[in-house]
Amino acid sequence: KKKILLVGAFPKYQSGGIFGGQLTACKLLAESELRNKYHLLFIDSTSISIPPPHFLIRGIFALFRLFKFTFKVRITNPEVIIIFFAGFSSTLEKSIMLIIGKLFNKKIMIFPRAGALISHYHKNIIFNLYVKKTLSLANKFLCQGKNFQDFAISQLNFKKTDCPIIPNWTATDSFLELGINKKVSCEKEITNLVFIGWIEEFKGIYEIIRASLILKERGKKFHIYFCGDGNGMKDLEKLIKKYGMDKFATLLGWIDGRDKINILKNADIFILPSWNEGLPNSMIEAMSSGLACIVSDVGAIPSFIKHEENGLLIKPKSPDELASSIMKLIDDKILLKKISRNSFDFAMKNFTIKKAEEIFEREIESLS
Repeated sequence: KKKILLVGAFPKYQSGGIFGGQLTACKLLAESELRNKYHLLFIDSTSISIPPPHFLIRGIFALFRLFKFTFKVRITNPEVIIIFFAGFSSTLEKSIMLIIGKLFNKKIMIFPRAGALISHYHKNIIFNLYVKKTLSLANKFLCQGKNFQDFAISQLNFKKTDCPIIPNWTATDSFLELGINKKVSCEKEITNLVFIGWIEEFKGIYEIIRASLILKERGKKFHIYFCGDGNGMKDLEKLIKKYGMDKFATLLGWIDGRDKINILKNADIFILPSWNEGLPNSMIEAMSSGLACIVSDVGAIPSFIKHEENGLLIKPKSPDELASSIMKLIDDKILLKKISRNSFDFAMKNFTIKKAEEIFEREIESLS
């Protein structure tokens, strides 16, 4: 079997405080049929805590991983290396791994998993030049959506054949089963909304509160479940108490397994008004569970969501538009039912691990 070295969120044991979309995606990939076709090797680059530790501590751990990466490449001699990365610091570390891998004449595929890469690239001229010099060394630039593909072609001079789109693959059987059995009731009195993600300002949590106040003023019957944690958790708790939203909002912290299944089973609408995104796993899990999604028109999302067909797109930082979209689905159950069904159908066709396996195998073999 060919040896494939994967660098990303591949911890041997998952800490109770570590969550995130990349961890879920990497775990599914590690347990996929690829392990029967190739000899998979792993280097874990998961942060030791959330929020991340001090920059100096992170630097020490990054240095250790660079030594480990160099040693593993030298000793195991993999045919292909696949490197996952996310934000600013992750890009810096993984680009050094890319350089080291090329020094060993390895075939390397890089897979950015967050929209922050593109936003940082356009904001910081030094980072811009660094990314151009380093990431362009890769043999393949794997893309979550068309926005990443356009970026790879226009900014890093990749050929289209070398920057294939591989959508997230988190539409698992447990979520799809929910979607198959999803029933949209026109008689339901209270509409359940769910947010799943980091409780951070850039995820649009304050826009959700402002939109909720509008819904409350309009006399809409709803309840929103916040599933996640982060630096904004205490502020969110204070705002809910300040505006008397206790009967309209519940903070659940991070949920997983059966708890997540139960929340999605009873939810009607998924909301994620982020300021920037790649292609969020939480949206795909919601779509595959048959939920109608209201999401920001950012990152790779518009590559897959068609407005009023399989979801609703809104502008980021727009609580009024978020409130209007929620009210549209609360008041129009026919539209809610249509989007719910189309959402599930699209997820089943495009976001399964089987679909991802086929593309990964094709791209690995193309480097032989």
